[in-house]
Amino acid sequence: MKATLVNRYDIKAYKLFSLLHEFDRLLSCIELPTRKRGRPPKLNSRIYLKILLSKEYLGHSLRIAEQVDSKLIAKRRVPKSTLSYWEQKAEIRKAISSVLSLLSEKLEKILC
Repeated sequence: MKATLVNRYDIKAYKLFSLLHEFDRLLSCIELPTRKRGRPPKLNSRIYLKILLSKEYLGHSLRIAEQVDSKLIAKRRVPKSTLSYWEQKAEIRKAISSVLSLLSEKLEKILC
């Protein structure tokens, strides 16, 4: 799957931005634990979480998430090794599962 840019008038772009807006709303409900030891991350943990959520929701691989999703969300390329590191953290896995369950609940309400 080749990563390509989406034209601004394409409907996929508006779906992606509405999806990111929904992620922002759901992430405001979730409180992520902070660590006080070690070097602080270069980006906010919510940005890493949004990249990983878009990766999981859209079914992208880490390479596509590195090339497309990170440039759209963080406005810079985030290496796939960094995304893999954040994906393996237990608190991030819990946050991803809780946000995806909230999304599924919203879809259930809309569909029923």
